[in-house]
Amino acid sequence: MNQDINEKIEEHLGDLKLIDVMYRSKEENAAVLVICVAGYLDGSIEMQNALMDKMEGYLKHINSNVFKKDYPDPNIFLDIDFDEKPDRLIIQLLETTYEWCESWGAKQRVIIGKRYVKITKEDDGDYYLYWDQKD
Repeated sequence: MNQDINEKIEEHLGDLKLIDVMYRSKEENAAVLVICVAGYLDGSIEMQNALMDKMEGYLKHINSNVFKKDYPDPNIFLDIDFDEKPDRLIIQLLETTYEWCESWGAKQRVIIGKRYVKITKEDDGDYYLYWDQKD
C-alpha cells in the first residue's frame, strides 16, 4: 500500500493492530469492544480490507486466553461505531459480517451517529438500515 492510503486508513480507523475501546457493560452483562471510525469511510477496496483486518484482530483477541481469563462471560459485543454513514459498499460488507462475528463468539452491532442500526438485505437486493430504539 502506498503512503497516502496508509495515512487515510490510520486517519479513519487508527492503528489496525490496537483495540480502540473495551469495557464491561454491567447493564448488558457483557464485554464490549468498540471500533471507532472517524469521519466518512469510503468504499475503496483498501478501506474494506482495513476494516475487515481490524475486525479480525478484535475477534482473534476475544478468543485469546488473556481475554477469556479477564472476561470469562461469553456475552461479547463488537460495536463498529461510525461518526457518519459510511459508503454503500461498507454497509453491504457489514451486512455480511454478522454471522462471521457470531462464529467467533461476538455479536456485531453497528452504530452510526450515536444510534444503533441493523443492516439488512431485502428481497429486492437493496440494503437498508433499521434504526434501533436504543439510545
